[in-house]
Amino acid sequence: MPAVFVAVLVTTWPDPPWGLLEYGGITLMIIAPFVFFPFSKTLCLALELVFRPAAQDELTPPADPGR
Repeated sequence: MPAVFVAVLVTTWPDPPWGLLEYGGITLMIIAPFVFFPFSKTLCLALELVFRPAAQDELTPPADPGR
């Protein structure tokens, strides 16, 4: 998102459209969390597993006591 802001700013530098950049930024800040939610949730869970690996007890199924 910041790359789009900088690209529009650089390409229209003598007279950048500040209103478009301001309201476009606000609109993106409202819409982006809903659009990227599945990806951001997956990334957060993956980072949690990197820093806090699951214990071996959580990975193995419980033994069948009937056997």
